[in-house]
Amino acid sequence: MTMTDAGSTGPAEVIHRIVTRVGVCVTDLSATGTEPYPRVSETPVLRQIDRLRSAQGL
Repeated sequence: MTMTDAGSTGPAEVIHRIVTRVGVCVTDLSATGTEPYPRVSETPVLRQIDRLRSAQGL
């Protein structure tokens, strides 16, 4: 998502977000910055998904 305030001359704010659902749990990892692609690594998200699956017996 890219957001700018109406009438702002500053740089746009870019939000990179990874939202996952595993069973009954929802996780949300996000990063915000002025660069086109803020760095959000998928590695911790994938690790968390594995842990949630294991904990829920999925």
